[in-house]
Amino acid sequence: MERDRTRQQEKQAFLGMKLVETGFLHYPEPFPHEMLFCGLYASYFLISFYSFLFLYKGCCGLNYTVEAIVSGAAFLLFVVSAFVSMFHAEKDIHLQYLTDEEEWYHPFFVYCRLQSLGATITAQMFLVHCSLSLDLAGLLDRWFGGLGSRRSVAE
Repeated sequence: MERDRTRQQEKQAFLGMKLVETGFLHYPEPFPHEMLFCGLYASYFLISFYSFLFLYKGCCGLNYTVEAIVSGAAFLLFVVSAFVSMFHAEKDIHLQYLTDEEEWYHPFFVYCRLQSLGATITAQMFLVHCSLSLDLAGLLDRWFGGLGSRRSVAE
């Protein structure tokens, strides 16, 4: 009886520690904006890496419509990420009272500008991937069939 109660207390303590580790019981500050960027960049890196790996090994079949949806969502998210990065640079308390020349060389502004530039370039690559996937799926001809004289390779 005593041993069961001790075991249950150990489980409750372990669960409590796990909740503290995951942040459910700790509210020191609001959601940091870096988590948006880290989650976005890491998740799409993993999605792209596993897609490449599965395609290379021949594990799964290729579905162009799913590729287009994933790439289109990545395009939108990376464009939003570029704007959010520059928004944080403009609202930073250390940069608000600097002149334009001083702001240009501030390390935080340089970091945000490069992050925004990288997100914009990545968004453009995902947009090209999305349009290529839509073309290979034959959806562009179905939606905009009368605009071009050449038919898609899918048909």
